[in-house]
Amino acid sequence: MMNKVASYKSDILFSIIDECFNDILGVDIDFLRTNSRENDYVYPRMIYARVCLKRGISLTQIGKRLNRNHATISS
Repeated sequence: MMNKVASYKSDILFSIIDECFNDILGVDIDFLRTNSRENDYVYPRMIYARVCLKRGISLTQIGKRLNRNHATISS
């Protein structure tokens, strides 16, 4: 039961963060999921991960959201 609640909470947080990134930075989640390591992609991805971490989303969940291994998400 707790896992479902945590998953639901992170889904809501992801939706809010996605919307904010799109509205403020003009960056959508598909842009963040690319495999590019160019600065135009890396910095927004890093900021996104940091915001998610500050909101209590786990590295594993962030990694899945960004199509990355959780170990590559800087904490």
